[in-house]
Amino acid sequence: MLAVDDLEKAITERTRMLVLNTPGNPTGGVYSENDLTDLARVAQRHDLLVLSDEIYEHLIYDQAKHFSIAALPGMKDRSIIVNGFSKAYSMIGWCLGYVAAPPDIISAMIRIHQYTVTCATAFVQAGGVSAITSSQECVTHMVSEFDKRRKMVVSRLQDIEGINCQVPKGAFYAFPSIKEMGMTSEEAAYHFINHGVAMVPGSAFGSFGEGFLRISYASSYENLEQAMDRVEKAVQAL
Repeated sequence: MLAVDDLEKAITERTRMLVLNTPGNPTGGVYSENDLTDLARVAQRHDLLVLSDEIYEHLIYDQAKHFSIAALPGMKDRSIIVNGFSKAYSMIGWCLGYVAAPPDIISAMIRIHQYTVTCATAFVQAGGVSAITSSQECVTHMVSEFDKRRKMVVSRLQDIEGINCQVPKGAFYAFPSIKEMGMTSEEAAYHFINHGVAMVPGSAFGSFGEGFLRISYASSYENLEQAMDRVEKAVQAL
């Protein structure tokens, strides 16, 4: 999670925009309304735009609530909200999304967009309309199933010596620390894939991700149980 003090230290005269992702990939972190209020004050003080990626907004757990920074006083005119259908509605690969922003920003975006993408495929647009206008029971059910997998994966990881894992509040990723294993994240990823489990090295997300691995629990409960068995054996084999 981004701390206000760290943000203030990173801002220079060249800074124009703050990019947020909540719920977050790869950590599964969720910013509270209070967190976003503090960040909004910094954005206003330094006259920054805020690009908020909220594509995991429906995938939240443990009574966490999604809140958009654009809803805060003074933030609507400086916020760019991006979202899509691939996560909540499992429309992965259909490449359908949307953006909400002030008219002048949308106008500038259109001038670029219209020469890079002709339009979304017709059947995908129809699917998107159906997704947001139909019953959301399927989304509720999916989140409930993800929650079961999240709890199992995190519990299993926390029981493995050498791995530490915080409980994610959103999305469908766990981001365990493997620093005690004495490997870089890339070395650890290779070690685990040789034992039949594919993970993304945290270094792929920047220098602060080093020492972590990203695990997706968007798979069947049975496959995840097998994966955790393999992770445990892989650690024991070191």
